[in-house]
Amino acid sequence: MKRIREVALVFFMAILLMSCVTMGREYQRDADIIRLRHLDYYGALIEEFHAITGCYPLQGDTAVPDYVYIATPQQLKYIHGAIPNDRIETNLVEFRAELEQGLGRNVVLKFNPQQVPTGAPNFYGYMIQNESYLFFVHLYNAYSFTRVVARNNNIVELTDIQTRKPGMSTYLELLDNEDFQTAMNTAPTRSDWFLHLEEKYK
Repeated sequence: MKRIREVALVFFMAILLMSCVTMGREYQRDADIIRLRHLDYYGALIEEFHAITGCYPLQGDTAVPDYVYIATPQQLKYIHGAIPNDRIETNLVEFRAELEQGLGRNVVLKFNPQQVPTGAPNFYGYMIQNESYLFFVHLYNAYSFTRVVARNNNIVELTDIQTRKPGMSTYLELLDNEDFQTAMNTAPTRSDWFLHLEEKYK
């Protein structure tokens, strides 16, 4: 009888673990859809800023790379390490003010829906150096337009740089990518939950 209970417990735990894994993958599928929509949102903002001002946000302020971490206070806790001497960091308040001044309107910031990282970084990033920029998003799943960084960590970057690695595209190139359009426009399973997160963290 004891042996039967032990086998039943092991079986139950295996089913529970499989359910958690499946739920985790479903959540990350939905989260990737939101991350890609945010990538589209920021890409449009950056291109609009450039069309209006003739430069990219923070362009010309420094010759060394200038990084902006687009993260909630909770997410910032998981960004480790001091900024090296060969680059600087602009805070999110200054970045938002730069966008709003250039665009002439209020700007809503959008954040990665995952507050605690599970492998891949759970923040977005913007980098400007001289006249070129990068905007990067880390995804759980791999797509034709991403580059593998590690297991369950795939990066996609928007840029104006002409010599590019896999996973890097101009905003217009990404908009023309059918796989990107399909992935971004897929309906999340839990749309209401992700809408709630956007309202909470904006």
